[in-house]
Amino acid sequence: MKIKQKTEYNIGEVFAFGLKILQCVSVEPGNSGCEGCIFTEQNMDECPNNFTGPCDRESRSDKQDIIFVELKKE
Repeated sequence: MKIKQKTEYNIGEVFAFGLKILQCVSVEPGNSGCEGCIFTEQNMDECPNNFTGPCDRESRSDKQDIIFVELKKE
């Protein structure tokens, strides 16, 4: 069986990241970039791009800037 390696999350895609449920969300060009992203809010020194893929439009295949937001349980 051949497994296709994932390189980025699609906009709107929901996934588990450790014990949290995250969603990939597009942001307007010119946004401050990381504002609202869970990884910024968690005061991480570096974004885990090697696990989530790129978030800047220059590096993404869809040419969109994105952030990751946590989906809370209702």
